[in-house]
Amino acid sequence: MTMHGSDYIVVCDYYSKMPFVRRTATAGQTTSTGIISALSQLFGKQGVPEKLVSDNGKPYISTEFQRFRKEWGFQHTTSSPIHPRSNGLAERTVQTVKNIMTKAKESHSDINIALLAFRSTPIDHKLPSPAELLYSRKLKTNLPSVIPNTLSKKKEVRKQLEKRQQQQKMYHDRTATRSLPPLSKGQPVMMQKEEGGKWTPATVIQPSNEPRSYVVQSPNGATHRRNRRHLMNLQKPTERHVRFYDKPEIIETRTPPPISTTPEQNDDHIQPAAKPPYITQPVVEAPTPSPHQRPQRSIKKPERLIESI
Repeated sequence: MTMHGSDYIVVCDYYSKMPFVRRTATAGQTTSTGIISALSQLFGKQGVPEKLVSDNGKPYISTEFQRFRKEWGFQHTTSSPIHPRSNGLAERTVQTVKNIMTKAKESHSDINIALLAFRSTPIDHKLPSPAELLYSRKLKTNLPSVIPNTLSKKKEVRKQLEKRQQQQKMYHDRTATRSLPPLSKGQPVMMQKEEGGKWTPATVIQPSNEPRSYVVQSPNGATHRRNRRHLMNLQKPTERHVRFYDKPEIIETRTPPPISTTPEQNDDHIQPAAKPPYITQPVVEAPTPSPHQRPQRSIKKPERLIESI
């Protein structure tokens, strides 16, 4: 994140949504050394995370950063290239921190006090603040507070957090696009190089370790990792096979006997003809309404105007 001529790294805890902001270097000069220095200070105070999710910036895919990951012992996952929404929590946190820093500068306030107020603000009416979720206690701010400094019923708080995330997922899925079918090895696809850019042919090599991503190979032999939404299937859809019943349903029908053309015989030898299994009814045509006919209503005079006999 670049703000006011400096580069910052924003780290957010997934459970508590607690943001941490560290300055790494001047604008456009962030290196792996600056990222590693900021993360090592943060991990030394808050502890080592189990998993770190980041974008595909050069400082995070360098050999130096991989060495740092092995030394500190955490799992590192990168989001899909040209698809920042795959790391939505970090993108949302960066946008929130940018807004806080911008408003603090416009009001000539201390940025750290503004960030402290955000960390101490409850998430909603049922969930405590990010700081209270992370530290199990309230942080003292420059605002008066009379709420006791305790956090009870941790299991209920966690259930409420999960319920809140499920509601957010439900609202997102209402307008989200449908899930794309998976791809197989050797399948020809069209790959989008950049967001909103041109599509080029490629071949699927294997699914990537990252979620909803595949490793594909372009015609020049270069390999790329792309999110599923940036890969278009070129195979024609298979024909749909219609399933028929093995034994068709047999419908019994009856036909009237043929009319005899021989001369009339004695009534004793004449047998009554079989009645047909159906009854015909005359077709009554509905009257066609006049195109210029207006609806009529019955007019009833009031009783006071009716003459009595």
